[in-house]
Amino acid sequence: MGLKLNIFQKPFLRHAIFWVVIALYEIVNEGWKAREVLTLMPQAELFSIIPIAMLLSYFNLYVLMPRYYFSKKHLSYVALLILLLVIGGALQRYFSYVLWIPIGKIYDPSSYRADISNYWNFVRILRNSFLFFPIIIVHMLLKIMQVDREREIKLGPWKEKRKLLK
Repeated sequence: MGLKLNIFQKPFLRHAIFWVVIALYEIVNEGWKAREVLTLMPQAELFSIIPIAMLLSYFNLYVLMPRYYFSKKHLSYVALLILLLVIGGALQRYFSYVLWIPIGKIYDPSSYRADISNYWNFVRILRNSFLFFPIIIVHMLLKIMQVDREREIKLGPWKEKRKLLK
């Protein structure tokens, strides 16, 4: 008797695989920055990027999408999603300013000579906001696909009968 594993029936496993893939993407992405060769180089900021991305993604999936996206309030959804991204960028900037920049100045002082040490650097907050955009969009698309799949399973045999009636 074989063990059948359906990822759609195991939400914890599905989410764990998603976040492992995102962490690997971040590691590979950092390894490609301004280099001729790929080096798998996990950055220290990964320890704040992933939890913030989780917070933003799950807030989007379980609060914003049911309240605004699925109820067809798309303009409100987009505005709140942009606000959520800016909040995420500000959080990431806070952790960078308080934790990662001081650590970086100790271990690699030459990289931080011309660093602007102002927390309210809007360009950096905006840049940090865009770091979370692909993660949230991929998570959102997966959720929409899951909802469509559940709807298709639920409507199953009636789908063909509706086509005949039209």
